[in-house]
Amino acid sequence: MSSAYQRWPQCTKDELLEVRDAFYAFDNEQAGGLDARELKAAMSALNIDVSKDEIRNIYEQYGKDIRERVSLEEFMDIAVPRLPDRNSSEYIQKLFQSCDLDNNGKITARNLKRMAQELGEYVSDEELLEILEEADRDGDGYIGFNDFYKIMRRKEDNPVQNWS
Repeated sequence: MSSAYQRWPQCTKDELLEVRDAFYAFDNEQAGGLDARELKAAMSALNIDVSKDEIRNIYEQYGKDIRERVSLEEFMDIAVPRLPDRNSSEYIQKLFQSCDLDNNGKITARNLKRMAQELGEYVSDEELLEILEEADRDGDGYIGFNDFYKIMRRKEDNPVQNWS
């Protein structure tokens, strides 16, 4: 992975690992490459929107037949430059919407619990309430977009340390 840092200096280690993990997660047959369907799904998992036509164009750029597989190195070349800017308000809005399970502009303790369960994590009710209280910067009882945005825009590695 160290050569990857040199190749894409604009990316963090976590971003490069996320791209690599997406590749392996969608290499359903462990074939060492992604077919066109898997490529589109892996890119979608990275919040990279691509159409079927764009997938065809990618294959053409690599001189590949649409039935061939894209290697990890090719996937990195394709996906890394297209990664969304995680500090953009559009990206943060999409992320917020994916956490707002009731589509009501609020992330509640119940939302946090459901998300943890879907990820296979056990978090006690006390821990959930503590997370909610720490993130609820305006004290209205839930994490609204403004609360979420302030947390996500922090530049520090561990925003939890800065919550007060």
